[in-house]
Amino acid sequence: MGKITIREGGSTRNVAECIARLGLNKDLTFISAIGDDDKSELLINSLRKVGIDVSGLFIKKGERTAAFSGIIDAKGDFLCGIADMSILEYLP
Repeated sequence: MGKITIREGGSTRNVAECIARLGLNKDLTFISAIGDDDKSELLINSLRKVGIDVSGLFIKKGERTAAFSGIIDAKGDFLCGIADMSILEYLP
């Protein structure tokens, strides 16, 4: 039996959130390429929630937002993962 959990993330997004939570986001704009899928909405909403400007996001229609899926065992150890980062090729 398993459990699937979806979290906003990516190391750069996480660092941007930390900067915002420290109150240093006055001139902080998140720059990346994203798809026009449900993951992009999750990402945009999570950034806006902590006060990060998302005007630097390039949305590529018909593409998937970057994602990483990992398998963690019952002890919490990471077993393996797969990354889908092809959207980053569209960064202008």
